Amino acid sequence: MLDKVMEAAGIKVFGVADYEETLPGTGFKQREMFDGIQSVIVCLIPWDTGMNEGRNMARYAVGRNYHEVAAEHLSIATEILKRAFPEDTFKFFVDSSPIAEVRAAVLAGLGVRGKNNLLISKEYGTRCAIGEIITTRKFAKSKKSVGTCFDCGKCIKVCPNGALTEKGYEKEKCVAYINQMKKELTPEDEALIKKVGFICGCDCCTDCCPMNRHADGTGLKEFKESAKPVYTPGMDLSDRSYGWKPANVERNYKIITED
Repeated sequence: MLDKVMEAAGIKVFGVADYEETLPGTGFKQREMFDGIQSVIVCLIPWDTGMNEGRNMARYAVGRNYHEVAAEHLSIATEILKRAFPEDTFKFFVDSSPIAEVRAAVLAGLGVRGKNNLLISKEYGTRCAIGEIITTRKFAKSKKSVGTCFDCGKCIKVCPNGALTEKGYEKEKCVAYINQMKKELTPEDEALIKKVGFICGCDCCTDCCPMNRHADGTGLKEFKESAKPVYTPGMDLSDRSYGWKPANVERNYKIITED
């Protein structure tokens, strides 16, 4: 049943986790939860648009806002499930989710957690968004993935600010976190942004990952057809994932282009 639903929604890779095993969740959108949740249907939305040489943004931001694209596909799947099982409740989330998404995806057999805290899937590497549908209906849970991180340590070596170590991931040191901060940047922060050269995000740890070597161009057509790999001032940001922070984008652009 789920295979046909996901095929109709254009979702090729998905799995099921028992809701109880995903707990505790995050603090996001807890008010949107409901009683009696049994299963979490975890879905992968691939966004990679290819090499895009000369881009000045992270790969995830080249195409349309992945939140919107993922929501379009998940909403189709959710509506089909509601019609098929009217006695049950279904609701989808993307990114800002009450579910700990990477952990749920691992439990659903979709991949493993990398040292950079991202999901690494067999099909898309790290180059995908995670969405999920929570439901009161009990679906058979998926088998755990047999894949693994190669533990090569390349991501740790190339991280420009030491956000990745053998002890774990320190978000506050990540350039992708720093170039989205609204507060005033330090000279050290600005130097890091200029070093990476992106108006948003950072691909250092994912571009070197050997588990991404097959992932170029695996994104959905919505991302490929809307690809804009180079930001320039005045560009329409209404359909971009970084469009909600235009002041940051302009600030970062000035930093990476100044002599």
